[in-house]
Amino acid sequence: MMEGFFSNQGNLALLLTGLIGVVFTIYGTALFLKAEASLDWPTTRGEVMVSELDVDNDRDGVTFRAEICYRYVLPSGEYVSNRVFFGHQISTSSSVAAAKVKNRYRVGQSVAVHYDPANESESVLEPGVNGLVKVVLIIGTALMVIA
Repeated sequence: MMEGFFSNQGNLALLLTGLIGVVFTIYGTALFLKAEASLDWPTTRGEVMVSELDVDNDRDGVTFRAEICYRYVLPSGEYVSNRVFFGHQISTSSSVAAAKVKNRYRVGQSVAVHYDPANESESVLEPGVNGLVKVVLIIGTALMVIA
């Protein structure tokens, strides 16, 4: 009787692992495609309004994230965004990595803003695919393989 219970728990764990892998893979693929497309987006000038290092200290530990906020103006209106690169909103346990991003952008600095012509409120400062996007895809694929 207990043998079947543990077997079912193992199957459930594999199923959950696979589902998490699917979610990571779908999210990573969407991020990858958008990041790749951003290389062809038009650019305009913008200005950095906020450049801070966010520190979150909870029961899981300390995480860091560069909070960069910038504004840009197009004929259709004024926009505000906080995306530095695709995957930027992910926190990290490395204060050094987050500080490197923060230190690239000073308040008042003029920046090149790449914006989506189909949705001008969507923008990025550093277009293209970066390491974080690849990590999300690798994790998703690995979890699906394990399952």
